Amino acid sequence: MTGKRMLLPVATAALLVPLLPLRAATPEAEDYPPSDPQLIQAGRDILNAMKRNEGVKWLTGQMEIHWEEERKDEMSTSVFERTGRYPAVRGWDTPFGSPERDAAWMINTVINDWKDYRIIPTISEHLGAPTYGGGFDNIFERVSINACLTPGTPENEALMAMLDAMAADLKALEEAGVPVLWRPWHEAGGGFWWSANGPENYKKLWNFTWDYLTRTKDLHNLIWVWSTLGRDKRDYAPYYPGDAKVDIVGGSMYNDGRTPSGNWPALDAIAPSKLKAITEVGQMWTYDPDLPYVYFLVWTTKKDARSILPSVYRAPTAVTRSNVAAYIDRGPRSGSRAVNEVGERPNTDFTEPVFNR
Repeated sequence: MTGKRMLLPVATAALLVPLLPLRAATPEAEDYPPSDPQLIQAGRDILNAMKRNEGVKWLTGQMEIHWEEERKDEMSTSVFERTGRYPAVRGWDTPFGSPERDAAWMINTVINDWKDYRIIPTISEHLGAPTYGGGFDNIFERVSINACLTPGTPENEALMAMLDAMAADLKALEEAGVPVLWRPWHEAGGGFWWSANGPENYKKLWNFTWDYLTRTKDLHNLIWVWSTLGRDKRDYAPYYPGDAKVDIVGGSMYNDGRTPSGNWPALDAIAPSKLKAITEVGQMWTYDPDLPYVYFLVWTTKKDARSILPSVYRAPTAVTRSNVAAYIDRGPRSGSRAVNEVGERPNTDFTEPVFNR
């Protein structure tokens, strides 16, 4: 804040209190109401921060190696080595929600990230089609969504096992107070099994999942992120489940004609009132206020051959690990680590010190 603040004498200030308007209670005072009316306050704070900073700043994000505990920090470390910054958003995938694998180490990592720095997790799934078992190859198998949603079928039993495993992992995060950018059934309209039965069945699956996790499983730490694969709204608009059960819309952009500028018109046409994100990207672009994406998630730093990451991460538009707490909380947060690995301190004005290699 610029300028000087005048401090009133206590007695004078006390006289003015009855004249001051009362601030409206949540959720009326919110900048961006969530799809889940019971979303935990931390999740509301993130959405409101995104809305306040839309067109001004974006959260930096990096997908992590999620299949080996020993490599869980490899990608973020790669970002740090190239930019002098760590990402504000870390991406995770299976073994979250996988009945066959133990996600305890990943859950602990996400919890510690949030407690120590306010790093925001984004979680997606690459689970095999129900009844086909795990493994990435099985994500392209065909399965009837109607069968998946019909109680008593083998497909339904397999789907419910997946959802219950997801819910258990997500509940552990909720109990720790951790909000999640939750991106289920991603790349709508693409080749994965959840899109293969057409848009109407996809929307049935999305709505069922939202209802089951939110109402049946009583999960209220999820920010629901819907994402597409492409830039033509004619192909992907039919898959949009509607504003009521979506918080953020986004797309995967892998430099084959799908770019931030190319995708924006389609996303804005599909959901003009929703926040937008680059939910997966191969190579990065510099920030453009005319394309006010609120966060990005680089899938692998190795694909960013143009080495643009340093300029993206060091720009004043970037929210990184060292200032994400201030971005969310509008000020210093008690209990945060005062100094990170390069001696940076969290800054309330969102500007990071110049990194000298």
